[in-house]
Amino acid sequence: MKKKTIGIICILLIVLACISFIGYKVYLLNAYNTKEFDNNYSYFLDILKKKDTYTIKNNNKQISDYLKYDKLKIGNMFKNYVLQEQIHSNLIEYHLYENNKTTASVVILETNPIYKSEIYKDEEKISIDNILKRHNLNNTLDLFEYLSKNKNNNLNIFSSKEDIKETYAIKKVLSDAYGNIEDKNNKLKGITFIDGKYKGYLITYPSNYEITILNGNKNYVISLINTKLSKQEVYDLLNTINIEK
Repeated sequence: MKKKTIGIICILLIVLACISFIGYKVYLLNAYNTKEFDNNYSYFLDILKKKDTYTIKNNNKQISDYLKYDKLKIGNMFKNYVLQEQIHSNLIEYHLYENNKTTASVVILETNPIYKSEIYKDEEKISIDNILKRHNLNNTLDLFEYLSKNKNNNLNIFSSKEDIKETYAIKKVLSDAYGNIEDKNNKLKGITFIDGKYKGYLITYPSNYEITILNGNKNYVISLINTKLSKQEVYDLLNTINIEK
């Protein structure tokens, strides 16, 4: 009788443990629900899978006129643009004016890589940087490559707590940065990985381009807003980039 009682108790404990496990995972999946980011994130992944690559050609020996920001120099393809009074210490702006109105802009700044972002869920901080360390990734390009191959999997009750939180953080930060498919004027059109002398990536929007050059723990970002440059002209601009040591 004792053995039977012990057996029943053990079965009950196992059932209780299973119920507790399932309940906890259901709670996590609900607490870190990504439904509001899923469409944007899926669209970002679709664009990412269609990415192309451009290799910088070091042909800037004939360039004599540069725009300069910190240690970054780019060829001045914006002769009629006016340097604005520097309001923020971490960026500079050049505006093109027509009838006293800004019609185009070039903005250059230094910023943290996207993986340095800290996502908050309620009062909890989730570090994207820790996600890179967990998967032995070195930079944003590694993260993008990893996501294109691994992160379209659906979560379930057998997913780890780390995977559930990681998925929430990544979907939120990328949806916020690049995936607003409802905004037709700023809907992501393409991603180009930049290789060669410098590494980075080029984001293409309907009227704008955003160049990100990896530079250690900081990134140089060059935003080209309504400049009417062709893709080839943007590539030509990439070839003029030089970062002083």
